[in-house]
Amino acid sequence: MPQVDFLIPTQKPTHIACCLMQGFHQLGWEVFANVDSSNWIDTRGISTPFARTSGDFIQKVAQLVHGLLIVDVSKGQGVYVDSLRDTLKHRPVILVNMDDAANFVDYDEGYLTFTTHYNRLALRHGSLRPIGFSLSQDIVDLAAETDLTRKQDYVIKNFTPSFQQSVRNSLELCFIEGLKNHFPLHEELTTPEQYAQELAGATLVAAYGGEYLPPMMRNTYLRERMAGGPQAGLYDFKNFDTESAVLRWDSWRFFEAALFACAPIQLDFDKYGFELPVKPTPWEHYIPIDMTTVSSLPARLRQMVDADPDALARIGRQARAWVLEHYAPKPVASYVLDQARAFWPQFFG
Repeated sequence: MPQVDFLIPTQKPTHIACCLMQGFHQLGWEVFANVDSSNWIDTRGISTPFARTSGDFIQKVAQLVHGLLIVDVSKGQGVYVDSLRDTLKHRPVILVNMDDAANFVDYDEGYLTFTTHYNRLALRHGSLRPIGFSLSQDIVDLAAETDLTRKQDYVIKNFTPSFQQSVRNSLELCFIEGLKNHFPLHEELTTPEQYAQELAGATLVAAYGGEYLPPMMRNTYLRERMAGGPQAGLYDFKNFDTESAVLRWDSWRFFEAALFACAPIQLDFDKYGFELPVKPTPWEHYIPIDMTTVSSLPARLRQMVDADPDALARIGRQARAWVLEHYAPKPVASYVLDQARAFWPQFFG
């Protein structure tokens, strides 16, 4: 039986690390970790931490020496910086980062690094691959137990006010106000249980987020002031091929909405440089936003529903099929494994 190690520097695995643990287990791998299986999972299913699946298949060990090593670096490498560099000399090491600041972190080229919020228009240094927030088995099971056949004509927009959400703030002014004229809008903050029921009945979910960033190092004044300081590295992108990139764009809501057969609303993946292992198709798996024409989108959606009452529900059903095919634990683990085999063919034979 193949074996995989998970190193959690903070002792508390993030959502994507737990999804990968579940996925490798479902693929038939033995899973070892440096964390206690009694409190191993921190999935974000239904907005807040949520877990029902037992972590008993995780084998906690003092020494991680079992084949492939996956490191959850969402909060950094901690005290393992030097030891991981040494480990890389004789063993494949995969890094996984789903932190809000993932767009500002560089990596040694020797690691195979999977990062959320991947934007091809503003890439960092390293051997990078995109990975989405994805689904835990817990939320997959919950959705399977939920009646998703009674869709109603309403939109969920349950964002909480927060910093660094310029995309949401912009769309509040040029999109949401118009949307209210055409659809009932549910904006209440709810418990996880209530939110699951909200998703079960909704046809549309506002599932976008992110922060605009211009190419800061093209500003001569700022570049000279930051030279040699920590901020210079912060804005040292491998490439920055746009006048304004949207960073920190990935969203729990996007995957949750799709799983519950809602049509997620998100910025157009292709236009704004968003990458996933398998991207959704606009108007088939999600409602794409083009900022140049967004003010006309609410009326277009209303016209779609008036012409075909099943139009948005159909997109939701297609979104559910897409997300289960590509972002349940098993396919996500398979994707990581396929990328690792291509990156280290000598290790996998």
